Amino acid sequence: VGSEMCIETGLTYDEKQTVSWRAIWVCEKLSEIHPDWFILLYDEIIQRLIDCTHDGSKRLLLSILYNIPIPTPISVDLLNYCLDHMLSPQESIGVQALSIRIAYLLCRKEPELLQELQLILENTELDFYSTGVRTTVRNTLKKIRATKGASKQKVITEIKSTFFCFLFPIFPYPVSYTHLTLPTN
Repeated sequence: VGSEMCIETGLTYDEKQTVSWRAIWVCEKLSEIHPDWFILLYDEIIQRLIDCTHDGSKRLLLSILYNIPIPTPISVDLLNYCLDHMLSPQESIGVQALSIRIAYLLCRKEPELLQELQLILENTELDFYSTGVRTTVRNTLKKIRATKGASKQKVITEIKSTFFCFLFPIFPYPVSYTHLTLPTN
């Protein structure tokens, strides 16, 4: 497959950083078109990212990982990397922003982790960060809050359905009663 040729080629491991960087750039462009090609290389790309020292290559590797569907169970190594680098002043803006976005995608799979990410982002003093990082933090917090709002609405709907079936047991369960409203005091 093209991804194996792309990632495993000697060019991405070339001693000259510019050659390696450009080869990874080609892989990143391929991952936008064919993200499924890179699924089997997920763990290898994460290891390359952890070992990488070049800012441009780190950004491209993160972009490839962002394009690939998140497998289950989530990668703890990738989550740790993202949490460690998303607000690190030593990292480039691109690495910080992509780390935040990937951390969000990973944490969406685990609701407890999503709450932790929300706490970290809400307690970040954004004045010290670039506009790109501030915007990414704000947009990610909006997504987290929207996810929580949708979860609360689902629970409320289930409670209403259960309550209505308790009051009127002649109806088969489960039935959707979302159009009904409960009296409020």
